[in-house]
Amino acid sequence: MSENWKLVISLAKVYNIPWQSKNSISIEQYRCISSSLKIPVKTNNHLWLIELNKFNHNLFLEVLSADEKEKLYKIIIPLEKKRRAKSRILLRLILANYLKITPSEVAFKYDENGKPIVKNISFNISHSGNYLAVLIDSCRAIGVDIEHELRSGKVVNSLAKRFFSEQEFNAIKNIKSTEQSILFNRIWTLKEAVLKSTGEGILSIRKAPDFSFLISKKLDSKIQFYKTKNCKGFTFCDEKFCLSTATDN
Repeated sequence: MSENWKLVISLAKVYNIPWQSKNSISIEQYRCISSSLKIPVKTNNHLWLIELNKFNHNLFLEVLSADEKEKLYKIIIPLEKKRRAKSRILLRLILANYLKITPSEVAFKYDENGKPIVKNISFNISHSGNYLAVLIDSCRAIGVDIEHELRSGKVVNSLAKRFFSEQEFNAIKNIKSTEQSILFNRIWTLKEAVLKSTGEGILSIRKAPDFSFLISKKLDSKIQFYKTKNCKGFTFCDEKFCLSTATDN
C-alpha cells in the first residue's frame, strides 16, 4: 500500500452503498474498512467523506497540473482557495488508487458543460464548508451534493418559493421552523445531485424532479433510497450536513 493511500484512508470514511435498497437505519452499516478498493460494480457505488481541515495539502501541491494551479491562483478568497486545492488533490489521490497510477498521472478531460471526466471510471465531487464528498462508480453518469449550512427560515422560504415545486414549498412552509432548513437542504441536494449527474448544473434547477414524495419521511439520519422516472439514488442527513446522490435508471 502506498504512503499516499495510507494517508487518504486514515482521513476518510468510505462507504460501499447499493443504488437501490430498503431504507436503512444508518449509513454506517455500509461503512467499508478496506486498504484496497476496486472500481465498484454497477449495482453499488463508493462514497468518500473527508473533513478538509485534517488534510495538510501543502505536501502534495506538485500533483496538480498547470491548469489546475492557474485556476486556483484566480480564486481571491484564501479559505476558498485552500479548500479547492485540498479537494482537487484528494480527488487525484483517490482516483489514482483505483486507476493504479500516480496522482499526477490522472488525466482529466471536460465535457461540453465543463464536467471533468477520467477514462475507465465515473466520479463526482462536492464540498461544502469543511466537508468533501467524492462519489465513485464504474462507467455511469453520477452526481453527489453536500450542504452543511443551515439557513434562516426567511431565506429558506424565499429560495424554496423561487426554485421548488408548489408541493415542496408548501411542505417546507408548513413544518416547524427548526426543521425547515433541514428539509430544504435535503430537497436542494437531491435536485443538485440529479442535475450534476446529467451535467446540466444548478442553473437548470427547475428541470429537476419533484421530490415531494419524500417529504413524509422522518427528518433523521436514516438513509433514504429513492427512484423517479429517470433517476435513482439516496439521501441522508446527520448533525453536520445533508448529502444526496443520483444516477440514471
